Amino acid sequence: MEPAKNRPTGDMKITGDLKKPEIDDILMKERVCRIAFVNKNEPYVLPLFYGYDGEYLYVHSSARGRKMDILKRNRRVCFQVSSDVEIVEDINPCRWYARYRSVIGWGNAELIEDREEKREALSLITERYYGKKAEFSDEELRKLAIIKIKIDRMTGKTRM
Repeated sequence: MEPAKNRPTGDMKITGDLKKPEIDDILMKERVCRIAFVNKNEPYVLPLFYGYDGEYLYVHSSARGRKMDILKRNRRVCFQVSSDVEIVEDINPCRWYARYRSVIGWGNAELIEDREEKREALSLITERYYGKKAEFSDEELRKLAIIKIKIDRMTGKTRM
C-alpha cells in the first residue's frame, strides 16, 4: 500500500532536511525499523518488520513479552529507519564519514483489538515482505498482537 500522495498529515509535524514525500520513500523502501519503547527510565530498542501507510506505522508481535508489558505502562515510542548507508573511508581514519538518509519519528502506540483492522494491518505488513496479500485465520490473528503507532512527529536527515 502506497502512502496517499495528497493525504493531509493532520497534526504530524515534519522537520529536518527531508520533506514528507522523501520520508515516505524511505519508510516504504526499507525493511527494518528500530523502535524504542520506554521501560521506566530506560529505552528498550528492537529491530522490527513493519508496515507504513503514510500516517501510521504497524508492527506485529507475540501477544506476550517484554514490549507488550512495557506498552501497558507507557505507550510513547520513538522509531528510526536508515537508508542508503555507505561508509566513506579516507587514508586518515578521523576523516571517515557515512553517507545516508534517515528518518526518526515519535508517536503513541496502541494495540489493535478490532479483528478486521488487525487483519488489514497484518496484510499491510506481510505484503511488503511476501509480495502479495495473504489470508489469516481468526486463530492466527488471536495469537498475535498488532501495534499501531500514531506518528505525531518525524524528522528526516540526509548526507549524500
